[in-house]
Amino acid sequence: MNTNIVLEPEVKIPFFVLLHQLGWDENELLYLKDILPKNSFILAIKGPRKWTPEREDGRGWFDILGCHLENFSKEDDIEMCSDYIKTIIDETRQKYLLLDDPIFIGVSQGATVALHSCIENKIKCKGVVSLLGYYEFKLDSHQLNDTPILMINGRTDFVIPYDWAEKSHLHLKTKNNNITAIFVNSGHEMTNELINLSKIWIHNLLQ
Repeated sequence: MNTNIVLEPEVKIPFFVLLHQLGWDENELLYLKDILPKNSFILAIKGPRKWTPEREDGRGWFDILGCHLENFSKEDDIEMCSDYIKTIIDETRQKYLLLDDPIFIGVSQGATVALHSCIENKIKCKGVVSLLGYYEFKLDSHQLNDTPILMINGRTDFVIPYDWAEKSHLHLKTKNNNITAIFVNSGHEMTNELINLSKIWIHNLLQ
């Protein structure tokens, strides 16, 4: 007769999903591990599309159609990315059973995909850090949840302009009261200020 007893730990492992910006790959954001809690589980996902104008190994999440908010992206691409990411996360959680709900950290395109994937209940998550991204209004839903969201954008960003970010924040705020928006005096670039603000928000979220 088997008399073994197994007591599984109740503490969940902090789980972070990193989504890079256009033209980079899954290695881009690995330096962020230094600002995350020790013993965190980090999953850096590679964008499904090739984007090689500047780097031979560059990747992206969705094609850019135009330079205006209403025609910047193709909604089918973002929907596809959400399904792509969900599949990878589901497979990861089946393999590592002690993982907590993920916290997403996305930059630029990665931030846009993270927002869409999480706040519309496609992927259950603990929080979203959207850096230099925006919300895709063409995919608007009335099913937005109260996932904690940090949005940081640059006031002089010419890739994702200030007014896009401001419109995104004000719109999401009407459906989710758990949003923090910060605008910094920089452009479309990862700065120490963005990283430090993200670190503070993440650690407060996990307290």
